[in-house]
Amino acid sequence: MPPTPKPRLPSPRSASRGALPSRARRLRSALLSSAALSCALLSGTSSSAAAQACCAGTGSGEVGLVGPCHDGGLTTILGYQRALGSYDADGNFHRTTGASVDDLTLTVAGGMRFVDRRIFVGAVVPMRLQHRRFGEHRSARVGFGDVGVSARAMVVQGSMRGVTRGRPETWVPTVDVVSSLQAPTGRAPERSADALGADVMGMGAWTLGLGARVTSFLTLRHSLSVFVGWRHAFARDVETNERRQRFALGEIVDVRLTWAWIPNLFYSGGAFVAFTHTGNATRDGAELPRSAAHRTAVGAFFTRYLRFPHLELSLLVSIDTLFPHASANTPQVGPSVMIAMSRWFHRAWSGD
Repeated sequence: MPPTPKPRLPSPRSASRGALPSRARRLRSALLSSAALSCALLSGTSSSAAAQACCAGTGSGEVGLVGPCHDGGLTTILGYQRALGSYDADGNFHRTTGASVDDLTLTVAGGMRFVDRRIFVGAVVPMRLQHRRFGEHRSARVGFGDVGVSARAMVVQGSMRGVTRGRPETWVPTVDVVSSLQAPTGRAPERSADALGADVMGMGAWTLGLGARVTSFLTLRHSLSVFVGWRHAFARDVETNERRQRFALGEIVDVRLTWAWIPNLFYSGGAFVAFTHTGNATRDGAELPRSAAHRTAVGAFFTRYLRFPHLELSLLVSIDTLFPHASANTPQVGPSVMIAMSRWFHRAWSGD
């Protein structure tokens, strides 16, 4: 930090109140607004009937998710997010006035099956372009976000033919477990040198994640997927007002429910609802009251093979649910859109 701090301008969240943004608020805002993308694995099948389900859609709606019929993939994702406002600690929504927050993210994600076809390892590298405006003041910065690695293993291989009465084996879902590690490669909030905070690109902490996804094909063309995950952000030293403190974000729980429709080998689509809860943060071991947060979003996705089964185009749109108490202590909520191009690698899409 420079010996003489620059004067700070009101953040978009506090613009309507005319308050100066505290470093603690900026720290919490950046930490709560970051997200991680992980690669995934479902299961292989040698059935031509199940090939429609597993090759045309994985049933999760996550852009860049590697399907069970592929041995690996490389995905380029272009995402845009526009902030419409923020939620305070009481769950009240405050629309942004006199300011704007726009984020453009270019992400490269890739991975491959490792040792056994039931195990998949992957990595994600985001590059961010962030623009902030308050009144006549504008700021734009470019930098790396937080990179991450993940590993996924299929522990139960379920049926992809749809649930059939009198056939108990068709009721067995596919169960995947996933672990992830996110590195603080993006600029941390406490290291910001920009008056509007446009250069804050990451959480500033190492983050470990564990989770499980359960996917059931209700029919050959319709699937339902539930993901439950836990993330832990490790404590770190943060220097505020020339004083060093030990800061840690609270435990993070992610829940996602997805319905997918897979009409044929070339198209798939669906909808999802996602919920994230973050517990109270701690400072020097003491819990910070009213620092817990939660966020709720809904969205839809569509994928199309441009050249089956190698080249796939995906579109995903989502928006935070903008009604009272849908979120709390959450900055920069609003719509987002992602367009992804995936190049899949495989030995044979039929699973041979």
